[in-house]
Amino acid sequence: MKLINQKSEYWSQKDLYKQIERCARVCYKSENKITEDSAKKMVDRLIQSKHLAMLEHGTVYLRREVDMGDSKYNIFETFFEQYPYSRVNYDAAECYVTTNLRVIVENCLYEYMEYQCEPTKFHDRRYTMFLTTSIGIVRELLRHRKFSFANESTRYCNYSKDRFNDEIVCIKPSWINLNTGKYELTFNSGSELIVAGDGYLKMGYDDNVENLFLQSLLTAEKSYMEMITSKGFAPQQAREVLPLATKSDIVMTGFKEDWKHFFNLRLYGDTGAPHPDMKVLAQLIMDEFGKNNIMW
Repeated sequence: MKLINQKSEYWSQKDLYKQIERCARVCYKSENKITEDSAKKMVDRLIQSKHLAMLEHGTVYLRREVDMGDSKYNIFETFFEQYPYSRVNYDAAECYVTTNLRVIVENCLYEYMEYQCEPTKFHDRRYTMFLTTSIGIVRELLRHRKFSFANESTRYCNYSKDRFNDEIVCIKPSWINLNTGKYELTFNSGSELIVAGDGYLKMGYDDNVENLFLQSLLTAEKSYMEMITSKGFAPQQAREVLPLATKSDIVMTGFKEDWKHFFNLRLYGDTGAPHPDMKVLAQLIMDEFGKNNIMW
């Protein structure tokens, strides 16, 4: 079992299709299959299989001249103004729309892609953040329903395989004094239980919080691996024993106002004290935005 810290990384959209593929592959941890020409093929498969949620991570910026006498324009304007996952702004004689590829595909609005452009100061911007956190914190993140999500799937990820180093990775809580690194659970010749790892060693039963925490995670890892390798269970069955501390990668995409609301709740605690690990993660996200000159 390996302990790691939470992480945050800003994913700037350089290409619509590559952004969608990058986010979608987080679910199955198949990032190694990304090639120079794989993005469009994957997006086409997502559309064909009606797995459209991943298309939400592809932000589409549109720009069109205002023409009140054009019935086609009136449909364009009215639709995006009433659609909850789009934003419409105006400047002089131009209309600026921020939406996502799911909106385009689901409503067969392909003809409007001719107005696609680079984002301007008049567009409401959307931002994508890649996060490494625990299953427990992911549950709280998913309550922010205005965001679009892509989450590592414990149904399909088989942590007993070589590509996962045959181990469970867990997040080190901010409130437990442990080093990051590898830990193992064994018995010595005297049948004493040993929890050993990077800078940590305990012999026999010890009820300090660090030992209780590690024993719990290591026992869960042992059970998970045995259920798959010895009992023939699928990952979606064996995952029932995984602890909330299990590492979980998740992508969040949302408008700037959504991120502001997130920080108000999860960093500043407008509605009550945030979970300590959530507050740590929120600060990591804030710092990452700052590094990329995105100010609030």
